[in-house]
Amino acid sequence: MHAPARMLGYAKAQAPTTRESSAMNVQSAPNDTLPRLLRLQQVGEITGLRRSMIYQLEADGNFPRRVKLATRAVGWVESEIRAWIAARIMIRDVFNQRAPVVPESGRDSKGC
Repeated sequence: MHAPARMLGYAKAQAPTTRESSAMNVQSAPNDTLPRLLRLQQVGEITGLRRSMIYQLEADGNFPRRVKLATRAVGWVESEIRAWIAARIMIRDVFNQRAPVVPESGRDSKGC
């Protein structure tokens, strides 16, 4: 007697829907490479963020969305994580280029 598929760690294969099968055909072109997926620990190492902050930023729409890999496994697209980091750096640089605050005329630096 065979063990149920669930006990073996995989579910019974189902035929993909039309939308899924067309998406798979587009992504499986011979010269295309699939994006690299990072697990939570790797995302934390790259960004310096902890799990709770990653999920909070994602929930707020301020972090790349995760990709469901299996029932209890998710990953993030590496290029999206790196783009998010680059955007954070760009935001920092834009705010650091603000015009310096000049004291109003007629007042000294102490505001008197």
